Amino acid sequence: MASYRDLDTPGDIIGQRRKELHMTQTEIARKMGYRNPNFLSMMESGTSRVPLERCQEIADILEMDQIWFLQRVLADHFPGVASTLFAVESLERMLADARRRQTGSTP
Repeated sequence: MASYRDLDTPGDIIGQRRKELHMTQTEIARKMGYRNPNFLSMMESGTSRVPLERCQEIADILEMDQIWFLQRVLADHFPGVASTLFAVESLERMLADARRRQTGSTP
């Protein structure tokens, strides 16, 4: 069985991680303040997108890295913007690492 980290689609990630933690949709929905699991089911199936404003909460409930999950949700909402943003972030990180190596400093 694949880990949630191997997935890209937010709904698939939520569903897989929920199963890994042996949680029901109802449990997660209640932790999010919903009376029934319909919206969570819709997110998992891809019928509804994960709301950006709920990313941190969902990541916390499912014990996931918030930034990692937010990146996947942003990529789902804004594919072109997200790929550019994350490419720039990766490039900046690589440049900073290269500068540190040249100067011999530590992060």
